[in-house]
Amino acid sequence: MKKENPQSSIPPPVKNLLITVTFLTIFFLIEIGTLSARDGVEKTSILVLHSYHKGYLWTDDITRGINQFFLENSFPVNVQYEYMDSKKVFDETYLKLIADLYKYKFRNKKFDVIISSDDNAFNFLRDYRDQLFPDTPVVFCGTNYITPERKATLPNSTGINEAASLKGNLELILRLHPKPSHLLVLADKTTTGIRIEQRIDEIKSDFDHQTNIQFLNDLTKDQLVSKLKNLPQSAVVLYTVFSRDSSGNFLEYDESIELVTATCSCPVYITWDFSIGTGAIGGLLT
Repeated sequence: MKKENPQSSIPPPVKNLLITVTFLTIFFLIEIGTLSARDGVEKTSILVLHSYHKGYLWTDDITRGINQFFLENSFPVNVQYEYMDSKKVFDETYLKLIADLYKYKFRNKKFDVIISSDDNAFNFLRDYRDQLFPDTPVVFCGTNYITPERKATLPNSTGINEAASLKGNLELILRLHPKPSHLLVLADKTTTGIRIEQRIDEIKSDFDHQTNIQFLNDLTKDQLVSKLKNLPQSAVVLYTVFSRDSSGNFLEYDESIELVTATCSCPVYITWDFSIGTGAIGGLLT
């Protein structure tokens, strides 16, 4: 049974700020006349495209922020939510099937704006927006380490960059544990996990004089458990994301981090706030 997270009822202040800024951007567009709503007569039609599934805490908090914002500000909107469920299934065949489904489902529907959450939704719109939702502006959030070059691949878009503080967390760990026997970064091979690995590769040389940073990735659940069990107490693990193992098995966010903290005897640090309260020490949290 999935545990109730005591913090899931109220989104953290930073997340509220992210959602608020995002939607102020949307309604700035409305005010300057680039969207179809006029003086509250015609409701603005918004598609929210979530990368993941309902029940995933990160996604649910974004949905809660959207609903709370519209409720408190009484904007005349119709909001439709679509969940790509890409933590569980994700390949080119699946994306093409989603595109075909949306092409049929929304063949007679025109949205004024699309809100995308996380990388897979952003990338999907980059590849299919002009076919499925031509000329529709996009406001993105939860998109990791976005660059001007990457943003340019989705014209007529704006939004909020998400950048977990990987370097800050490594610096924090090495202040508290100056000479760890191992410093292991745990990430999966999802889109987010790959971006984290790329970011770590960019900065790991900054720490060569203190430790050798190693990756724990591309593992089955059983292989991960075996490696964690054999770590000495002098090791440190930086947990980022591990929602799908190398065999394609899906783990919920709480199941994954609790597996790690329950298995290894060494300190575990985290990078996102929804992993608080699962046995990890903490960290600089997004």
